[in-house]
Amino acid sequence: MLKKISENIWEFPYWAKLGPGISFPTRTTVIQLENKVILYSPGPFEKEDVELISSWEKEIFIVAPNLFHHFYFQSASELFSKAKCFGPEGL
Repeated sequence: MLKKISENIWEFPYWAKLGPGISFPTRTTVIQLENKVILYSPGPFEKEDVELISSWEKEIFIVAPNLFHHFYFQSASELFSKAKCFGPEGL
């Protein structure tokens, strides 16, 4: 669930699982600008999060900063089908 941390910035923490017994805390950052929203290092969005972000009716940008912070990139691009997606070569 999104947690507001400042006027136009939200985050949601979750545990990333890399394999049996290997998991670590991580987070997705959502930044709302004047006419766009940036989903930085997308995670496992819940239905309520998708509905909230979609209700802002702004252009959405999904950013995978590297090949380690991209595990939910594909699902985010499916949930926000009109979003512009950015990531490193090889993603």
